Amino acid sequence: MSKKQIYIGLSILLVIFFISPVLVDAQCAMCNATASTSTEGNKESALALNSGILFLMSIPYVLLTGIVIIWLRFRKQKKAEQAS
Repeated sequence: MSKKQIYIGLSILLVIFFISPVLVDAQCAMCNATASTSTEGNKESALALNSGILFLMSIPYVLLTGIVIIWLRFRKQKKAEQAS
């Protein structure tokens, strides 16, 4: 496999990864029960809590992706320097 094919495959996986969380409930059983009983029929608060959980969950993934991209670029530069 060429590097271009690998990058295309990873890009497709990232797009699928970022599209799919829209369909997922991020609340654990405890958070869901607490939000349901505290709102008593008002689903807006439960949806806001769920969105907040998804937002907080995405930050580590974005940071890790950035670190991996930077690491790959430095590795590529070192290989190019060693080859020349």
